[in-house]
Amino acid sequence: MDDVHLRLPLILDGATGTNLEEYGFQEGDSLPLFAREHGEAVAGLQRAYAVAGAGAVLAPTYGANRTVLARHGYTGDPAALNRSLAAATRRAVGPEVLVGGDLSMTGLRPAPFGEIPFAQIVADYAGQAAGLAAGGADFLLCEGMTNMWEARAAALGCRSTGLPVFITMSLNEDGESPEDLPFLSFMATVQALGAAAVGMNSFSDYDRAAHLLDQARRYARVPLVVRPAAGRSSGGLSPAAFALVCEGLYHAGAEILGGCIRTDPAHIAALKGAVAKTAPLPPAQPEDVWVAADDRDVYFLNDDDILPSQPIPCGYDMGEDLIEAERLEDGLINTVRIRVNSRADALLLAQYAYMSKLPVMLQADSPEALQEALLLYQGRALVDSGSEMEPETLRRIAAAFGAIVY
Repeated sequence: MDDVHLRLPLILDGATGTNLEEYGFQEGDSLPLFAREHGEAVAGLQRAYAVAGAGAVLAPTYGANRTVLARHGYTGDPAALNRSLAAATRRAVGPEVLVGGDLSMTGLRPAPFGEIPFAQIVADYAGQAAGLAAGGADFLLCEGMTNMWEARAAALGCRSTGLPVFITMSLNEDGESPEDLPFLSFMATVQALGAAAVGMNSFSDYDRAAHLLDQARRYARVPLVVRPAAGRSSGGLSPAAFALVCEGLYHAGAEILGGCIRTDPAHIAALKGAVAKTAPLPPAQPEDVWVAADDRDVYFLNDDDILPSQPIPCGYDMGEDLIEAERLEDGLINTVRIRVNSRADALLLAQYAYMSKLPVMLQADSPEALQEALLLYQGRALVDSGSEMEPETLRRIAAAFGAIVY
């Protein structure tokens, strides 16, 4: 965090799209393409956020990845568009306010459940992130993640820039994402992949969000981010009411705060004032425990009580093998160990691993097989150190994907 001179608590800006409706922006429009044609309106809003006290303002690049732009008929260079919009944001807010590159989901579904290689989704994020970095962004915010593969692709693609990467999950009223991704699973996975801050956005159940923040702070090793909505339509929370909500979220553990739908500079000014007169949060003291995760659950493990199964080979019947192992050894194992021998095995792992109700431990002798398996596994896995691979190589590959070496 120090490499962009962040001072916590950090106040982000508020909504962009809903504040541009008076200029003709409509739901479903491409924000970056609209911003390209209405630069003065966007710059005026950004300057207003800076005057209101935002320490960081986002470039209008939500949806500016190659895939989403193509859906809107854009045939130009996505990196160039991102570079231009980031540079314009810098000119609007000046040198004293941080500029964040704003990234959203691609909407792609990777193999084996879709037709797109997961590496291509990673490349979409990397391409947009490179343009934002070239335009002078100080950090990247990947927001509104609803599933694990997009969250992981964002982390993997954006970290190639060397910029701090913040990642937030869209939070439903049930405390999960719209695709049923639990917040703790999301947080454990992306912080292990190197996210500089993790959090949630687009929510209006503020009490549930505060509860999740309080839970997450026990395991978070990075700052927590919130961007609550003031409402889905006009007539939502007043600036004063919004500030009160954010003060509660700050006390629950969020140290990076901004606004989402239906917030404007007045909301951010009220938020800034509320946080400025609030006592600083005591330092977090995360629990000393290993946290593995998949897209359905999170698993808390100690290194002295891990009981892995016998190695299960990858194959078209491995789903049955996973279920059978858990049934036969119920109470005798708490981790499923899966043997991965090749890249083809890694794809089978991605296809069937979800059938396990236990955390996954990967066993591989081949560096290529282990790297592909960790790339495609949508969660935070363990890696069996008892393989024929050089220990230094195994640890390097595991670290690149945030895996736990046991």
